[in-house]
Amino acid sequence: MYYSDEIIKKLNNEYEEIISISVLSNSKYNYANNLIKYQNIKIEKDAQEYLNFGFLRRLSIIKRCIENVFKTHPPSQKETLSHSERIDLSIYIQSFVINTWGALDCLCWVLVKHYNINIHKNDISISNKKFKTKLSENSRNDINEYINECKKWIDNLKDRRDRLAHKTPLYVPNVIKNFDEYNNLEKEKIYYASNGNVEKLNETSLKQKDLEHNAMFYTSSYDSEQILIHPQMIADYKTIIEIANKFLIEKL
Repeated sequence: MYYSDEIIKKLNNEYEEIISISVLSNSKYNYANNLIKYQNIKIEKDAQEYLNFGFLRRLSIIKRCIENVFKTHPPSQKETLSHSERIDLSIYIQSFVINTWGALDCLCWVLVKHYNINIHKNDISISNKKFKTKLSENSRNDINEYINECKKWIDNLKDRRDRLAHKTPLYVPNVIKNFDEYNNLEKEKIYYASNGNVEKLNETSLKQKDLEHNAMFYTSSYDSEQILIHPQMIADYKTIIEIANKFLIEKL
């Protein structure tokens, strides 16, 4: 499956908006400009540390992962990726998912430190019921309401993060157009290899490669959810910025 020309154009435009951001940009996705806004807020010292060295550092990593993915595997690419390229792509996606969830954790820590919320460190998570209860006890029902609005996205991200951290890692597979033909060629390769026929082996390998094409999704196993690479990364980045704006600029 490949993207349509219209979707490719849209994805590339959104990518350029994120990547071309400079310190002077007024884009809502300009985390450098947002940092200036955050620093104008009277925020507790410990909270500032989680903001500057936690959230914003992770956000820089997230942005770099997007850049590397779009360079390694642009939405318009139809040429089959090499094994090494797919490994690199999987590394970028895994780092992206881990740091996106980590960025959410850092935002939660900012709130805990800023409002001096008494809660065990293991309960500080946007998906933790005890954390949301503590927010209510500290008159932050407005934040809880927003968390509930984002619940579907948060649950989806948590599932990806948990599978990556505790089960089978996320990866980008090679998709086979015709499994029967591919398997027959594999048998031929084994035969030619056992007989030392290098010329035929290479010729068959090229035929086999013609049956492969790039997956535009990542997953953790053959029966797990398939997640479109480029649209999901763009959506995740936009959402994490929106949550930061809600948590910090509007609420502190």
